Amino acid sequence: MSALSRGILTIAIRIITIIVIVVVAIFVPSFDRVMALMGSLACFTICVILPCGFHLKIFGKDLSFKQKLWDWFLIVVCTMLAIVGTISACLPKSLLGIEE
Repeated sequence: MSALSRGILTIAIRIITIIVIVVVAIFVPSFDRVMALMGSLACFTICVILPCGFHLKIFGKDLSFKQKLWDWFLIVVCTMLAIVGTISACLPKSLLGIEE
């Protein structure tokens, strides 16, 4: 695939993704909860918790104590934030003081 074709395909995929998200947001009730759940649970897991865990698993023997401590700190803090975000995304809005 040429660079031009790849660039056009990338732009088309981005535009289609945005259109799909907008259409889903219009037709699905409580789409904000779905996005909050995905943001809190999936993004913390994929972007922070798993990479830190893999870093510890792969390079654990070669890491210094500070590096291991930092990885474990990030895993613990991001796990707590993912749990809090997931709970707040699943709670009724009336309990959070956000009434529609």
